[in-house]
Amino acid sequence: MTGYRVVLAALATVVLVAVAPEANSASGTLLTTCGQLVTTNATVGNDLTCTGDGILVVAPGITINLNGHTLNGDGGAADRGVNVTAVDNVTVKNGVIRSFGIGVVGTASADHLTVTNVVASGGVTGIGIGGDLASVSSSVAASNSDAGIRIFGDTASVKSTTSSGNGASGIVINGDGAKISGVNASGNTTFGIAVDLGSDNAVVKSSTFSGNGQTGILSEGNEAKLNGNRADGNGFDGDASPFPQIAKLGIVAIGTVAGKNIARGNNDTSECLPALLC
Repeated sequence: MTGYRVVLAALATVVLVAVAPEANSASGTLLTTCGQLVTTNATVGNDLTCTGDGILVVAPGITINLNGHTLNGDGGAADRGVNVTAVDNVTVKNGVIRSFGIGVVGTASADHLTVTNVVASGGVTGIGIGGDLASVSSSVAASNSDAGIRIFGDTASVKSTTSSGNGASGIVINGDGAKISGVNASGNTTFGIAVDLGSDNAVVKSSTFSGNGQTGILSEGNEAKLNGNRADGNGFDGDASPFPQIAKLGIVAIGTVAGKNIARGNNDTSECLPALLC
C-alpha cells in the first residue's frame, strides 16, 4: 500500500491554477464553474462538467453542499472531484461525483474530513482520505477501477455505506481504531474490506460482504473485533491472489481477534480463519 500513501501525500503540494471568480451569497459561495478555490461554506448551483479538478477546498471548517447536483469529470487520473488540501474539519455532502481520478480526496494532513450522502462512481478511486478522524456515512462508492474507499489515517468511521463493483477492494483501511458498521461491500474484484497490516483495534460489525472476488473480510491488525457480519459467496477469484490459501475464505483475521459472524458458500468450505469467527 506504500504507493497509495505517496499519492495521497503528494496531493499536499498545491498547483496554482486559473480559477473563475467566486459568486457570493448570504449563505456563502455559490459554485457554478469548475476549478474554484473555496474558502467559505459553498453550495453547488448546477451540474458541472470538468476537464480538471472540480472543487478545491483551501480553508478549514467549511461545508461543501453539492445540493443534489453532479460533478462530472473526464476520466483524468490526476483529476479530483472535491480536493481537500491540508485543511481540517471539512464536510462534503449531498451529491454525485463521477469519473474523476479520486472523487473526494483529503490529503494526509486533512483531518476530520466528513463525507455524507455522496455517490462517488466511475472513477479510479471513489473516496481517498489521508488524514485522521475521517468519516464516511450514507454514501456509495461504486464501479471505480481501483478501490471504492481508501482511508490512511487513525480513528476512521465508515457507516451505512455501500461500496460495490469496484476494480480492487470495496474498502481499504490503514490506521488504528477504525469503526465500520452497517456497510455493504459486495461484488468487488478483490476484498470486500481489507484492514491492513498494523491497523490495530478495528471494529467491523453488522455489515455484509458478498460476492467479492477474494476474501470478504481481511483483518491484519491486532485486537480486532468482528461481530455480527455476513460474508457469503466470496473468494471465487482467489486463485488470482498471491495468497490463494486465504483468498478463498469468507473471513480471515491474521492478528488477534474476537467476535462471531455468519459465513456461507465461500470458495473455501472452512469459511473462516480462525474458525471461531463463524
